[in-house]
Amino acid sequence: MKLKKIKDFKHKEIIILSVLFLIVYLLTLSCSFDEEDSIHLTLGIRDFNINDYRPHPPGYPVYIFLGKIFNFFTHDELLAQTILGAICGALSLLVFYFLIFEMFNKKIALMSTLIMAVTPLFWIGSLKALTDIPALFFTLLSMYFIYCFIKYKKINNLYIGSLISGISVGVRLQTLFVLFPLLVYACFVLKKKKEIFLTLLYFSIGILIWLIPVFIINGFKAYIRTMYNHTLFVLSFKGPQATGIGGGITFDYLFSRTKLFSKFFLAGGYGFELDKFNIFNISYLLVLLFFLFLSIEKLKNKQILFFVIGISVNIILVFIFLPSENIRYFLILIPFISLLLSLGVSWFEKYSWLAFILIFVLLFVFSFPLAQKIHTTPSPPIQLINYINENYNSKENIFIFSPTIIRRFFMFHEIPSEDFAVIDRAYLDSLLSSDTTVFFVDPSNEVYGNYSQYYNITHIKTFERDLRIHIKHNTVFFFEVKTKEI
Repeated sequence: MKLKKIKDFKHKEIIILSVLFLIVYLLTLSCSFDEEDSIHLTLGIRDFNINDYRPHPPGYPVYIFLGKIFNFFTHDELLAQTILGAICGALSLLVFYFLIFEMFNKKIALMSTLIMAVTPLFWIGSLKALTDIPALFFTLLSMYFIYCFIKYKKINNLYIGSLISGISVGVRLQTLFVLFPLLVYACFVLKKKKEIFLTLLYFSIGILIWLIPVFIINGFKAYIRTMYNHTLFVLSFKGPQATGIGGGITFDYLFSRTKLFSKFFLAGGYGFELDKFNIFNISYLLVLLFFLFLSIEKLKNKQILFFVIGISVNIILVFIFLPSENIRYFLILIPFISLLLSLGVSWFEKYSWLAFILIFVLLFVFSFPLAQKIHTTPSPPIQLINYINENYNSKENIFIFSPTIIRRFFMFHEIPSEDFAVIDRAYLDSLLSSDTTVFFVDPSNEVYGNYSQYYNITHIKTFERDLRIHIKHNTVFFFEVKTKEI
């Protein structure tokens, strides 16, 4: 009887495909920490204390909890987090399939899911020690239950979706800007005060599940103070005022942001090689745009409206305020674009599977080499640290000045370092007059220039990795600093 039920299960293809992609993701896990946020998360897994930036606010407590569970078995924080990402990537495929199945049909669901599975931003994101893919899994799971409520009017689906939405905020705060608008939309559909109250109550309970332990561990007043100070710090270098483009949300600012985000989203999101405008790359881009164009007539569907409500607030906030190189903040766009591509493919009816295979193969061709590279090539900051460990016998006799975002790698690996912002010549001279070898590490190849008139600054090595893998930290310049002889 059980065997018959398994045989009759009409969704067995997605189970098999999810397992296959899980194996693929596990075989291509990132071999290093890809950015400084991974360092913060790892410190949190070791000793959770948000007030000491282990990790930085808001703390990602649900992610840290899951990371601790995986680390219990792996005894390796990097491996624990990358495995967590791979598993959440495979689970995201599963949930996304069932969401699209409820919206459209099995064919569209399969094509959308397979397109998402091999899209560079999703595939590579599933290999990293970061919160993005686990957050996407919780987001899609919440969206599934909220949509099922809207479709079937079963209130328990909304309550479950609300509870998961609250929990997901503890994975990554950004999920709030996707899921809360959908909950508001669901409440608008509901129109019953008691059930609206219970929906918000379940959402609040989901938040309290992780927030109460955070208060207990970090202290209520201390956590609020840390969050407040961190918010001020973030606002000081993000947004229109901090960028210096237009001095506010002006047309020039928005136009400049559009160019930057379009460029980086093509590179980090879909693996487009910005420096290679050859026939293959142009054809790849034109194929994607063509099928997106074919999906325009489907934009009137209520199912598409559901997605648009979910992504709009998040995309607007990211677009205006957050750094353009952090394309992972746009990860929520990948399921939406994957759906649009599959809808464009369906325009061909009898030949839709051939059109789908074309898109799938193109995405795979661009994604697979990047997955191989992230599995074998460490991020540039880790390449530099490996170089230091191989070429300098004692860490005690070296000192590094670097921007804060790079310095966290050195702090984690116990290499003496300080931020560029605190350099003064007297301090630097005292280091150079001792037996200490001083280095500048600069991701932009510009910061060190302020000191070149006073010191001999020699370029030792440049560490690079394909920016499509992770745009942030894709290049690091390494310089040795010596006293200038008169």
